[in-house]
Amino acid sequence: MTRRGPVRHFLAALLALTAAPSVHSLEYEISQLTDDALIQNTVVLSSPRITWDAHPFGASHSDFVVYLHDGTTTIPLSNPGFGGAGAQAISGATVVWGACEDLGDECEIFVYDGATRQLTPSNDGFNNDPARISWSTIAWTQQDIETSELTVPVYDGTSTTLLDYNGLACCPDVSGSKVAFVGFDGSDYEILLYDGTTTTQLTNNNLSDSDPRISGTNVVWNTFDGNDSEIFAYDGGSVRQLTDNAWPDGNPKISGDRVVWTASSLGVFVHDLSDGTTTLIGGPGSVAHDISGTIVVWTNDPTPAPNDQQVFVFDGITSTQLVTSSINDSGARVSGADVVWVGHTANDEGEIFHARLILDQLVLSPGDSHTAVLLGGSTNPGGVEATLGTVESPGALTADYETQTPQQRSDCVAAGTCPPLNFAVPGTVTQNWQIGFAGSFAGFAQLVFRYSQALLGSFNESRLAVYHFVHGAWKRLPTVIDPDNDLLTVEVPEADGFSPFVIGALPACQDGEDNDGDLLVDLADGGCTDGEDRSEEPDCEDGLSNDADGLADYPVDPGCTGPTDPLETNSAKACDDGLDNDGDGKFDYPADPDCASPTGVRETRLPPPQTGCGFTGLEAFALVAALRWITKRRSATPTR
Repeated sequence: MTRRGPVRHFLAALLALTAAPSVHSLEYEISQLTDDALIQNTVVLSSPRITWDAHPFGASHSDFVVYLHDGTTTIPLSNPGFGGAGAQAISGATVVWGACEDLGDECEIFVYDGATRQLTPSNDGFNNDPARISWSTIAWTQQDIETSELTVPVYDGTSTTLLDYNGLACCPDVSGSKVAFVGFDGSDYEILLYDGTTTTQLTNNNLSDSDPRISGTNVVWNTFDGNDSEIFAYDGGSVRQLTDNAWPDGNPKISGDRVVWTASSLGVFVHDLSDGTTTLIGGPGSVAHDISGTIVVWTNDPTPAPNDQQVFVFDGITSTQLVTSSINDSGARVSGADVVWVGHTANDEGEIFHARLILDQLVLSPGDSHTAVLLGGSTNPGGVEATLGTVESPGALTADYETQTPQQRSDCVAAGTCPPLNFAVPGTVTQNWQIGFAGSFAGFAQLVFRYSQALLGSFNESRLAVYHFVHGAWKRLPTVIDPDNDLLTVEVPEADGFSPFVIGALPACQDGEDNDGDLLVDLADGGCTDGEDRSEEPDCEDGLSNDADGLADYPVDPGCTGPTDPLETNSAKACDDGLDNDGDGKFDYPADPDCASPTGVRETRLPPPQTGCGFTGLEAFALVAALRWITKRRSATPTR
């Protein structure tokens, strides 16, 4: 029996705050992505994209197929006959994996970045596997079949650099352009770091170092000290030992300053390199799988029943069981606040499950004055941190993060559940937040949004801006940009309240760039009508709906007299002139409900029909009835 989504689960925890204690809860939506006769294997994700490999029961190695789910649809990336060998990796929209025709044959590296291509040549005498990726940098282990020598090729999107260390270099991990890997110094294995130019040896001991993981300038790994394995870390300046005990510690993972590992017989530990604290988050039998920002996922068997592993989540505050079922779960991975795993059914068919954090809620009380960390905060793509002025009445502060493809946004607007956008959106998807507060506060609220850089593509981050839908229209907020940490900070006055927020782009006519290649910038370009113009080309040929009526350019937009018309608005049409003619705070079609189309000549509705003397039909009827009654009374009254 399989679980079918969406199913909502509520996770609760208590936060220790500087003022009154508040209740913190998360709401996940769980969905099953596969339901077929295939056996699904390793699953990884770079939110919102998920990739895994699968094969029919009893199939040969060459029948493994790699799949990609982009948040909406699932497509195969490889074909049976030269299938995936597993261990695929993903960063943004790019997937890499190793594949070979059969066990014993040469394995090659494949890349999907909109189309599948083979990165390494066939029949060149080398085995290649497995691959790691971060942005455009891909690294893997390459074995010379004849000499058995191992090297680490690093592909930067254009060329390949070969990392060698006495003929035995292997097991790379990648972060940006940096690569951590293992090398043999003649007596034991050491950890090395390649920064894109030079290689630095991080360890130099008589012990066996292995399994490096890297995040930014931080690296973690296992070291066998002769009795058991311990966890070590390099923090960009020095090496420190994180564990020193009598039990084995292994499987380290790292995200930023946070390190997670599994301690045999004890459970899962999290260590913060910034303050040196270590926390036990999962009990005996737990197996750590992944970490993203503050969020850690692992599996454990909470019941006496065998083969009943369940997925657990640590959100930086508390450890909670994400699902409860009779299905054996394994291989949990996390990206941002999204979690995926393989659930094995009674027939041992692995199916892919996805848990999306759809709502984070923090109940605030009067006098609370602190930063509320929601959806993982500034450490997780999609996270938000809110600092309210002074809470005056209690209520729940809620946050919901969602990404939308252009089609999903269009469907949402058509359904009337989200407002149309009148500004450009960077990248391939829209990043949206719904922020709400059921109470009241005084002053300003500071909001810090962590955006997903992977969803921006090649967009210049200095041109990002946060837009707030308030009083029936989009308002661009003064935005402080921190591109190193993917953060956008804005202030919202109490009078504006909370409502939808979307990441958009600065208008092209104030971004300091020559967007149309005519050597003229911003307002010096004749295509700019003002600083809010989204294109340096005339409005009627820039491909945008500049007046937010959903119609773009000549001849589709009735406000355009020709392709060189600088404005899509029409001063002769009240519903397309860019003005609030009736003073209701809304202007033009479709924002003003009194406008049926952009060709409407008035924003006010016509008054009801009148019947002579300025009276409406109802008023006239009442007047006639009254006159008849008076006449009847007078005729019935005897004369004196």
